[in-house]
Amino acid sequence: MPESRKVLFGSLVPEKAGMVADSMNELRRLLLRPPLQVTLDSQPLAAREIERFRHLTTNQIGDIYVFASTLFEDYYPFRIVLICDYDHCLASAARSKNPLACWGATIGQCLALVYGRVDKCVIWHEAFHLLGAKDCYEAEAPDRGICELDNCIMRYEPGGCESWDHLSLCIRNVALVKGTGS
Repeated sequence: MPESRKVLFGSLVPEKAGMVADSMNELRRLLLRPPLQVTLDSQPLAAREIERFRHLTTNQIGDIYVFASTLFEDYYPFRIVLICDYDHCLASAARSKNPLACWGATIGQCLALVYGRVDKCVIWHEAFHLLGAKDCYEAEAPDRGICELDNCIMRYEPGGCESWDHLSLCIRNVALVKGTGS
C-alpha cells in the first residue's frame, strides 16, 4: 500500500483554484472505481500556506529536492499538488532538474507542481505520481510509450483528457497505486 493517500492541493494562480479543486474531487471519485478502488483524502491547502508558497524566492528553495524533503517532513502524511505560474521559482527549479517537465513535475514523491499546461490531465498525471504511479514513456523519447495503453494517463501526452472515459491507467500503474506492484 502506498505510504500516503493524503493530498493537499492549492493554486498560486487565483483563477485556477476552482479547477484544481474540481480536478482533485473528480480524481478522488475515480479512484474509488474499479480497478483501483482506493481512497484518497484530498483537502485544500490553507490560505496562509498558499501565501507561503506564493512568496517563495529562489534563494529560499535552493536545491528543489532538499526543499521537497523539508516539505515532506513539515506536511507528513500529506503530499501536495500545487498549481503555479510557469515562471514561478518552484517551476523554474523543477525544470532545471528535468528539462522534459514542460507542464508539470513531481519532486521527491511529495510535491507535484503543475505550471505549463494547467488542465486536469496534467493535474491527474502529477497526482498519480504522488500515489506511486510511474511515467509510461522513455525519457530519451517521450513520444514512445512503454505501456500497453495508448490512453494511459502516465504517458507523456495522452489523448482524451476531456474525461476519464477516454483515459485509463495501465496494469503496472494500477498495481503501483494499489500498493501491490513494484
